[in-house]
Amino acid sequence: MSTVQAAAVDAALKNVISAVDTASLAKSCFYDLAEMFEAIKKLSDEHSTVHALAGIGKYLADDWGGMHDRQREQLASEIEPLRALKVA
Repeated sequence: MSTVQAAAVDAALKNVISAVDTASLAKSCFYDLAEMFEAIKKLSDEHSTVHALAGIGKYLADDWGGMHDRQREQLASEIEPLRALKVA
């Protein structure tokens, strides 16, 4: 592998690892947000607008957290092939 190719693989590996870290952080933040909405929902009157909006917020935060978790898994699966290129 040439020096240029090795540098490109190193850069790609660093970028993928950074993207995995970012997706993990986003997932964690969205799941924390979902828990906050759940707490608001539990503390509010069942027939109030606050209760309904908290339910929507929890649904969206869970959905977005799941989306970032799937993205993290997809990105993480690209790390080992890049490491294998470095060794080759």
